[in-house]
Amino acid sequence: MNEKDKQIERLFDDYASSLQPNTHLAGKAMERMRDKKKPKRKIVVWGGLAAASGALLVAVFVVPAVIGRSGSSKSNGNDNTHTPAVSSTTNYSISEVRASKVDASFASDYINLNIPSDAQIFSEKYYACYIKDSGEFVYLKAVLGISYNGGNIQMSVVAEKSDYAGKELSAEYKYLMRDTGYTCYTDYIQGEHVTMAYLKTDEYNYYVSAMGNVYGAQDIAEYLVNID
Repeated sequence: MNEKDKQIERLFDDYASSLQPNTHLAGKAMERMRDKKKPKRKIVVWGGLAAASGALLVAVFVVPAVIGRSGSSKSNGNDNTHTPAVSSTTNYSISEVRASKVDASFASDYINLNIPSDAQIFSEKYYACYIKDSGEFVYLKAVLGISYNGGNIQMSVVAEKSDYAGKELSAEYKYLMRDTGYTCYTDYIQGEHVTMAYLKTDEYNYYVSAMGNVYGAQDIAEYLVNID
């Protein structure tokens, strides 16, 4: 491992010690997404894997294009009584979560670590995160340094159980979030390529943020969340 990679690994260790999902450049990316009228933005958006497509983004770790949802109700005859939908999603804040370090074997149950053979993970930290009061497992977080496609990628991946919704994650990624499908957003900010992605499945909500090596980051993000 050369000195540059060692420096990146130290930065990752410092970053991993804080489980906050946000990064400075990711925040900048989100600001630029919100500013629809801002000229000369370099934005690439991919939508896929879903019958319904739309804008969605995460931060960085990622934040994406917002789609609002409104409930509907049916009534029969003259019955005007409406039964409100009951949400099974539990909202939580980062302050309510405790983290325990886990290994790659544990993490591989939640994210796909079978990345291309020509990609090398040179730094890896994995955390299983639980609600403090109940002890319920909520999400797996991976903080990775990956060398691929001629450059290094600094990456964070969160695999959150689908019946939970982190307040901070939801706020960061709301511009990417949608009910189905995968969306990836890339921008070039302050000399760094920032890539953010979001995917919702029946079991997990995936939030990805990455810096560096733009095309490599896009490829690896898809592998980690199991996009075929």
